Amino acid sequence: MESYLKAFKNKEIKSLVKGAAQSEYLQNAAKLFTGTALAQIISVAASPVLSRIYTPEDFGTFALYNSTLSILLIFSTGRYDIAIVSAKLRSGAINLVSLSFIILGSLTFLISLLLVLLHKWVIGLVDKPALSHVIYLIPVSFLFMGAYQILSYWANREKNYNFLASSKIAQNASNITAAILVGIFLSLGVGLVWGQLVGAIMALVVIAYKGGPLFREIRKVTTKRGIKHSAIEHADFPKYSLPTSFLDTFTTQLPVYLISFLFTEALAGHFSFAFRILNLPISLIGVSIGQVFYQKLTEVHHHKQDSIKLILKMWGLLFAIGLVPFTILLLFGSELFVLLFGAEWEEAGKIASILSIPLLFVFCSSPTSTAFIVYGIQKYSLLFGILFIFLRPLAFYIGYLQNDVFLGLILWGILDIILIILFNFILLKKVSG
Repeated sequence: MESYLKAFKNKEIKSLVKGAAQSEYLQNAAKLFTGTALAQIISVAASPVLSRIYTPEDFGTFALYNSTLSILLIFSTGRYDIAIVSAKLRSGAINLVSLSFIILGSLTFLISLLLVLLHKWVIGLVDKPALSHVIYLIPVSFLFMGAYQILSYWANREKNYNFLASSKIAQNASNITAAILVGIFLSLGVGLVWGQLVGAIMALVVIAYKGGPLFREIRKVTTKRGIKHSAIEHADFPKYSLPTSFLDTFTTQLPVYLISFLFTEALAGHFSFAFRILNLPISLIGVSIGQVFYQKLTEVHHHKQDSIKLILKMWGLLFAIGLVPFTILLLFGSELFVLLFGAEWEEAGKIASILSIPLLFVFCSSPTSTAFIVYGIQKYSLLFGILFIFLRPLAFYIGYLQNDVFLGLILWGILDIILIILFNFILLKKVSG
């Protein structure tokens, strides 16, 4: 009888612990979701205003600038910042923070130096007056956005989700406010770039406020030996995650370059605006849930059934959430864009309709892609990144040969859906194997 009661108590304790863990997971996801939701509501509310202040050509210029910055940011920390969450020891995580900041500072200096030394060549390469006026803001934005990435991963490790959520609100609110003010009072087409920079600074200020104890720990814990050990221990991140992320980001941003140079900058602006609007639910839900999913999976990844259940639950939940809004965009994209943003954005609405289905798959899959990192199978991500970099440009080149940008977008979407399904099939095989 005693052994039965003991077993019953142990079972009850385990059940309570598991229930508490699930409750904490949902609470953390809710905190990030609420903060990100408020941040994206600001973006949604401001989009009809921005679309009437800035032209498709202005959005095209910003898209080229932002695409270049997004690609550079992949290298900002050597991807060591991602390892901060999963580091086993706190001292190891702190040394990873220090290593990430060292890499970020070194690359910021290098980019600044290259822009100064290669000034004439860069301006000639860009060959766009509006873009050449703000190109020297790239290292500044690179520094602030890179620092924010590092501190956000630390906040994720520490479960400081309130500050993560607040930083997102501050970022979007200040970004939109600055872009509107610059566009109205200074009549600058590059106001979107200045808005992004102001947003990055404000986000960093908010999240750094919570980082006071971390900075004190960095001074106490960081050593050359510790940094070297952390760099070697987590070498898979720059070895596999960095080239994979570069290829993924480069191929994601590639349509902006291809549409701009193969077709027109205005079409690139339509594409970037449509992508910006469709990316809102991905940022709103996918990124927030993805950060908490990553932290949760690091805790349960040794238990096969719990891991599979968590991944499948994420896919099912995200599909259920995304099905209705993406279907509406598929059916009524042009009409909605004309109604909300003005008649000149009809082509952006057509592009949104085409992109709605492939981006639904991205919306479902993206938050769980960190599972490849948790299970140490980044090499498969690298393989898919190489496939993407060949197939996506091929889709647009076929569209260019037919002088039909919409054909290129359709082919790009079909290829993405096929590769995403294959990508996740491999993930499930690894988790269940």
